[in-house]
Amino acid sequence: MASPKVTVLMPVCNGERYLGKAVDSILSQTFKDFEFLIVNDGSTDRTMEILKGYEDPRIKVISNGKNIGLTKSLNKALRKAKGEYIARMDADDISESNRLERQAEFLEEQPLVGVLGINSWIIGEKGESLGKTQYATANRGIMARMLGENQMVHSSLMARKELLERLGGYEEKLALAQDYELILRLSNAAKLANLPEPLHQWRINSPGGITKTKREAQKRARDGIRKAFLEKHYSQNQGFRDLVLENWMNNSADRILLEYRDKILANQPFMTRLLIKTRMAAHLLAKRAKRKVLKNGI
Repeated sequence: MASPKVTVLMPVCNGERYLGKAVDSILSQTFKDFEFLIVNDGSTDRTMEILKGYEDPRIKVISNGKNIGLTKSLNKALRKAKGEYIARMDADDISESNRLERQAEFLEEQPLVGVLGINSWIIGEKGESLGKTQYATANRGIMARMLGENQMVHSSLMARKELLERLGGYEEKLALAQDYELILRLSNAAKLANLPEPLHQWRINSPGGITKTKREAQKRARDGIRKAFLEKHYSQNQGFRDLVLENWMNNSADRILLEYRDKILANQPFMTRLLIKTRMAAHLLAKRAKRKVLKNGI
């Protein structure tokens, strides 16, 4: 029997409230060539009962004897995955019916892109609309802000399995921001992209969700990850220098980026330093002018 083109990975722990909608949204995809690996991570609610109600042969449930956490559950499923592409899904999110089709098509057509996200509708606890993400779609735009904060919705990602395996999957020492750390590592090996259309509904503020209960811990974890990434890759070559400076210009109040901006400037010859400062000043003036225009409605 041929291997599926796509493997969808979805860990769940006590997800009974939204689980049915999440599963149904994957099973109703226009793209049919996938397997659906669902990791029941020690649930004590009706999660397993709900999963047993599905008879679709594409669903394969992996039951952890006890709760081992999101990171280890993802790696456990990744080791069992047979698809060429790995798609992520969360048990409280919803995928539009053509999500997998559009992502698989894009990765087939763009061999240099290793990780593909989606701009997502943002929904609340009761499914109410809270807006839409507006992340850049091309690698350059994504990386221009990636050292400030994540520019890809984890549960919307589709990546090449070979790339994930080559880089060792998720870092199991991390309980939070494991997606951000993985994407930063992947960005050194392949290009990143986001589809512009919102083919995914990303639920925030759901009970027990990271964005509600662990927001500050998530931020601290992210800051530690990006500092480690910057330190590991710090150099005075133009590629790294431009990456840091562009990220700082997009977020000039960021203390971590400011620290590395200053390190870079301190090691430049006078004329190079002057040119960089002139470029930064022009960029900040342009941003202020744009904000003024938007504020005054001109």
